[in-house]
Amino acid sequence: MSQTIIIFGASGDLAKLKIYPALFELYSQNFLEPDFNLVGYSRSKIEVADFQKLISDSIQKKVTELNCKAEAIESFLSKSSYVDGQYSEVSDLNKVFEHIKNIAPGNQTKNENDQILCYFSVPPQVFEPLIKGLAEFNDKYNLKIVIEKPFGVSEESAKTLYSVINQRFEERQFYLLDHYLGKISVRDILALRQQNSILNHLLKGKHIKSIQISATETLGVDSRLGYFDTVGTIRDMIQSHLLQVLALIAMDLPINNASVSREKGHILGSAQFHPDKNNLIIGQYEGYNSLDSDVKDSKTETYVAVKLGIDREDWFNTPIYIQTGKKLGKKESKVVVEFTNLVTQNPKAPTNKLTLEFAPNESMSMELSHTFGEIKTTESIACTGPGCLGDYASLLNDAFKGNHLHFVTFEQIIQSWRVTDQILEFKKDLKPLEYKAGENPSFANQIFGETGSRWY
Repeated sequence: MSQTIIIFGASGDLAKLKIYPALFELYSQNFLEPDFNLVGYSRSKIEVADFQKLISDSIQKKVTELNCKAEAIESFLSKSSYVDGQYSEVSDLNKVFEHIKNIAPGNQTKNENDQILCYFSVPPQVFEPLIKGLAEFNDKYNLKIVIEKPFGVSEESAKTLYSVINQRFEERQFYLLDHYLGKISVRDILALRQQNSILNHLLKGKHIKSIQISATETLGVDSRLGYFDTVGTIRDMIQSHLLQVLALIAMDLPINNASVSREKGHILGSAQFHPDKNNLIIGQYEGYNSLDSDVKDSKTETYVAVKLGIDREDWFNTPIYIQTGKKLGKKESKVVVEFTNLVTQNPKAPTNKLTLEFAPNESMSMELSHTFGEIKTTESIACTGPGCLGDYASLLNDAFKGNHLHFVTFEQIIQSWRVTDQILEFKKDLKPLEYKAGENPSFANQIFGETGSRWY
């Protein structure tokens, strides 16, 4: 069986920072077929030797993480080649498929065992012409299309993108990649629920006082300023990553993995933002407006705290709190599930909590209230050693194998945009509160109102 991956946007930052190291990770651990080929494609005219040096440099930056040897890199580079062309020109795209015929003869016909993975490492405005161009070759080759967020900028634009793809490719052929779903700890949410009846039984709305989802960073926007200022934290983090985490936590657990996407869609379709000043706080770190003259009057949020609800009988009145931001006091990603107290509990006693931490450590902990205080137990859920893959490597491996479990669907994307659009519409009349860079916002806990809760 032959495997070929075409990286569209091969000279871009995403390819250099994430995709080439991920592919090398798969290659060096023998996850890829012996007949594997990597073909770079972009508008830049690059000699093959220069392209291979670009790949080598990107891998070398990850050398300590990948523990790679020089001969392994050389072997990987021997599988790499390059073709330049326009994304919207069918004749240029034909050049790359003719090139693949020469380097991977098995990929000359549509054979389910031989596959060509088309990875979109390109700006969103290129998606539509590239999809239309690749559709011209769909009858002849076994194509898989991998697209990474952003999937549109609104519910309407996401529906348009879906229409463009759905008219030309079957659903089994496209893989919508959210790299958060490649993280071992995020994938483990499903595995933990499937393997532990106690845990799955507790993750029901009637048992839960609240859910907190946090993803905070110490870094600012830096080189991403131009992109970030047009997008903001709500679109960048909540629409995709954090609503996906919510869906995994709150969904009904299906018996069959094929139904996971459906159940996640049910939760996202029921998620609601109620437009009220008490349900949304936005902030901007001190100094953001002085980063560039183009953003001197910008109201783009670098921090957001939002309260959501789930419009289902079993989740009635269970608040969902989400916070995310940049240039904060701590880098951390986690979910805290706070359970409802029993009538037999001391009302002043701490609540029972389940914490799933994604970063900087990958762990699960339980805090249980006790007459003499609290009992807390923490277990690492990190995967270490050979066979453990990073987020991009895991998802690329899934795509090659035809496993859609950890990819998103357009139904989920459209429902996520529906909620996000509700938040963005309400945000238009708000001015971000300023917070000191490197510190947690003093106003962050205001999202809890008079409940007495705080961010854990």
